[in-house]
Amino acid sequence: MKFPWFPSSRSHRSTPRSTPRSRRIRSILRWFAFCLLLVTVLLGSVGWEAVRQSWPVEQGQLTLPGLSAPVTVVRDDQGVPQIYADTTADLMFAQGYIQAQDRFWQMDVWRHVGAGRLAEMFGEKQVDTDRFLRTLGWESIAQREWARIQAEDPQMREVMERYAAGINAYLADRRGIQLSLEHGILGLLNRDYEPAPWHPVNSLTWAKVMAYDLGASHFRENSQIARRPLR
Repeated sequence: MKFPWFPSSRSHRSTPRSTPRSRRIRSILRWFAFCLLLVTVLLGSVGWEAVRQSWPVEQGQLTLPGLSAPVTVVRDDQGVPQIYADTTADLMFAQGYIQAQDRFWQMDVWRHVGAGRLAEMFGEKQVDTDRFLRTLGWESIAQREWARIQAEDPQMREVMERYAAGINAYLADRRGIQLSLEHGILGLLNRDYEPAPWHPVNSLTWAKVMAYDLGASHFRENSQIARRPLR
């Protein structure tokens, strides 16, 4: 039964027709989405290539001034390098170069930690940290150690100088993101910073920072000293 005062269930609903204006808007939106996708892909490709500049060279050959004979570097499945050289001098040169390839950001930051010069990299907010680090005297001790090595141990002096020369060979033709992704980001925040050449004193200072970092017991010992009553 159909009642005249109720609309028929078979009544047709009108479908709004698209206007030229709505078609233009949809076309503009499609082009905008396509352009946005294209820009994203291009920026991703450029960023990827930029990041790859700092990756270590794991295959092929490199010609480095300062080597007296060929040096072979083999990396295992975990990426750990094994270095084979005919002389200790070439071995240490290659060691410095390879280590800088793999982790120069850490090396650079930690030598600034050891010298109490973090503000050079990260700005004046690090001045108080530098003040504390300088009271530890790591760099001044390292300088005295280096002076003694120069005077008394020519073999160790050559080892440390060759290691530093290998690091500097890596730094010679690299800047910013070519050194590491972190250096590239730092360059955006601190345009005046430029890594200084590596010096044997940096190696001695770096070792002290490493010892401090690995000696986790110093936090407990410092807290015990702070709680100890004065006599």
